[in-house]
Amino acid sequence: MYSEVQKTSAHPTRISIIEYLSQRNATFSEIQKHVDVMNHGRFGYHMRVLRASELIEHNLSTKKYYLTETGWVVAGLILILKGVTKRASLKELEQTFDAISDLVFIIDNDFRFIRVNKAMCDFLNMEPIELIGKRCFEVVHGTNKPWPNCPHTKTLTTRKAVTEEVHDPKWALPLLITVSPILGDNNEFVSSVHIAKDVSEQKISRRTLTCLYSISNLIKEHTSFEELLQEIVNRIPSAWQYPKITCARIRFNGQQYMTDNFRETIWKQEADIEAWEKKVSVLEVYYLKETPELDEGPFLKEERNLINAIAEQLGRTLELNSAKKQLLKAKAS
Repeated sequence: MYSEVQKTSAHPTRISIIEYLSQRNATFSEIQKHVDVMNHGRFGYHMRVLRASELIEHNLSTKKYYLTETGWVVAGLILILKGVTKRASLKELEQTFDAISDLVFIIDNDFRFIRVNKAMCDFLNMEPIELIGKRCFEVVHGTNKPWPNCPHTKTLTTRKAVTEEVHDPKWALPLLITVSPILGDNNEFVSSVHIAKDVSEQKISRRTLTCLYSISNLIKEHTSFEELLQEIVNRIPSAWQYPKITCARIRFNGQQYMTDNFRETIWKQEADIEAWEKKVSVLEVYYLKETPELDEGPFLKEERNLINAIAEQLGRTLELNSAKKQLLKAKAS
């Protein structure tokens, strides 16, 4: 709709708005106030008719006019204004939109941002005016094409709401994204609303509980402490946030128990295994590749709690096994 525009004369008020937009730090409410103070009518009217030379550029080869970067910003604002009702001011809508803690944004059928809330801006560390008109996959994923299994792509095809879990290593957290289409009067695709929820805590809690439950069962099943150590090492990677690049090792009594892919790297997390109030072993977890910085280097604080819990459980198991052996020996004698 806004990929090509016709050249028209530049109204002084429109030029003023463009100059104000070009500062790249103006909020919608500030722009509205700026126009109202000039006493040139309502904000929506002027934005709908903006066609100044700063908004368009002439391509000599195609002999057509196209929107500039500022033009895309204005185009996005125009689309937003279409949803403003007489009962709700732009400021009220903006406040409601920004009050949502989940990441919320609207994009058109060309994957370009139309509207973003404050949470999304904070997540990307960018201002709204820097995002509107830009393609989402270029900004969010740093790619030149949509993300594999992109929910927006599916919504474009099905015209139905789609929910997908997307885990881009660039973010260091999994997002559950629900995309709902906005259709026109003739069922044509206009845009889609994205709501992205951080589900890392739920996934971490689930992985932690699964890992600890699995280790508890292993302890009940194994009589050999050495066999138990190897089984536990094999279970550890699945409980960390990057299982495919996670390896682990336990050193005990001069022996090493490690995953098949084990390799020492600089991305390390470890916990001492203590029994009888002294260190008897050490549990190590490594990442094989660099990942984003988090709470403890590339590791989460929940992973620190988990590795400590595993080490503590192993220490208690070692003490218990030793006590059982001594009891059996005493009975035998």
